[in-house]
Amino acid sequence: MNKNVAIIGGGILGLTLAYELSHKGYKITLLEKNSDWGGLASGLKIGETYIEKYYHHWFKSDIHIQELIKELGLEHKMYFPASSMGIFIDGELHSFSGSVDLLKFKPLNIFNRLRAGVVSLYLSKSKYKENYEKIKAIDWARKYFGKQATEIIWEPLLVGKFGKKYKEISMSWLWARIYDRASSRPNPIGKEYLGYMEGGFQLLIDTLVKKLQEFNVKMINNSTLESYKKVSKKHEIKYDGKTENFDIVISTIPGPIFGKLFPVNKEFKKSIENIKYIGATCMILELSESITPYYWLNINDKKAPFLALVEHTNFVEKEKYDDKIIVYIAKYVDPEDELFKKSEDELFDLYCEYLPKINDKFDKSWVIDRHFFKSPFAQHVVTTDYKMPEYETNIEGLYYANFTQIFPHDRGTNYAVEQAKELSKLIDSKYGD
Repeated sequence: MNKNVAIIGGGILGLTLAYELSHKGYKITLLEKNSDWGGLASGLKIGETYIEKYYHHWFKSDIHIQELIKELGLEHKMYFPASSMGIFIDGELHSFSGSVDLLKFKPLNIFNRLRAGVVSLYLSKSKYKENYEKIKAIDWARKYFGKQATEIIWEPLLVGKFGKKYKEISMSWLWARIYDRASSRPNPIGKEYLGYMEGGFQLLIDTLVKKLQEFNVKMINNSTLESYKKVSKKHEIKYDGKTENFDIVISTIPGPIFGKLFPVNKEFKKSIENIKYIGATCMILELSESITPYYWLNINDKKAPFLALVEHTNFVEKEKYDDKIIVYIAKYVDPEDELFKKSEDELFDLYCEYLPKINDKFDKSWVIDRHFFKSPFAQHVVTTDYKMPEYETNIEGLYYANFTQIFPHDRGTNYAVEQAKELSKLIDSKYGD
C-alpha cells in the first residue's frame, strides 16, 4: 500500500489519526505549527510533574480515550479521584457537588430546588432527542427548570460560555453537557469521580509520540504550511520552504484557517464558515495558599472577568507540584472582545481585584508564579441551525476534521480519539487493500 499521507495538526486528533493509519501501513507525515505536541491538551512542567495548559479531565463515559490508554499500556496510570464543585453567587460560595447540595441550595426556593433536581435527573438519564437541535437551551431551561433556576444557574453559564450568542445556543449542547457529566456519578446522589493520569495528559501525548516514532512517522513541529494545490492525482504541499506530494491530505486545523489555505468549492467553504468559534483565555497560578475548597467553581456573576476557577490541587495532590496550590482561571471570550485583547499583566491585575470577593483573605503575595495561554478557536458555537461539515471535501483525497464534527457533544480528547478511529476507517475503506 504505502499511501503517502499528510496530517496537518498535531493535537490529540492528529496524533491518534497518525497512530491509527500508521498501524494500517500508511506512510505518514505529521505537521504541527507549535513546538510541542498535543494541542490544547499539551502540558507544562511544574516541579517534576506536567500539568495541562488548559484544564482537562475525563468522564466515566469517555470510553474511546480509555480504550486508547489501555492499548498504549497506560491503564495503570489512569485513576478516578473524587471531584467537588461549587457555585459563586452574590458574594457567597455554595457547594454544588450532588443532589444533597442542591436540596440545600439557598439561592433557589425549596420548590425550585426539587424541580431542578428532577429535571436534571431526567436529562442525565434520557437519550438524545433530535428535536433538541432546533430548541434554544435558554427557552427549554425556562420552561422546565423554571425562571428562577434558569436566571441563577443556567443563564450565567450560557452567557459565560458563549457571550452575546447565548440566546441562540441549541438545547442539544445543554443536554450533552448534563448527560455526559452524569456518567461520572455511580448514582444520582453519589459523588462525582473524574478521570486523570499520573503524570498528567502529557504522559499520554509522550507515549503516542514515541509510538509514532517507532512506526517511522515523519513528525515535524514548528512547521509552517505555506500553500496547497492539487496536481493531477497528487496533493502538492509547500511547507517550511520545501514542496512535497501526497496521496491523501487530512487537515485538523480550525475552519477559518482551513478555508484560507485549501481551495475547496463554495458549498464546502460555506459549511465551515457557517460555524462560529469562541476563544478562551486561561491563566495558571502557582499559589502558596488555597482559594476555595472545591475543584471546580462556577462564577455565576455576569460581571466577573472569568467564568471558572479550577483549583486543580483539590483534585490531584499538591505534593505532585512541589506542594504548590495550582489554580486555573478561565474565560471563554470572543476573539474580538476587549477582554481577549488584554495582556497577561492586565488580566492578572483584573483577576487579583476580583479574587478577594471569592476569598477575602486572598493576597497577591500568594502568587509564586503564573502561566498564561489563549486560543481564538477554543469552542464551536452550537446554535439551533448548527450543521456538521463532512470529513470528505469536494477535492478527492482531501479531508477536513476537527472538534466541530462531534455534535452534539462538547469538544474533548475522548471525541478526538473517536474521530480519529472513524476517519481512519473511512480512509482505509477507500484506499486500503
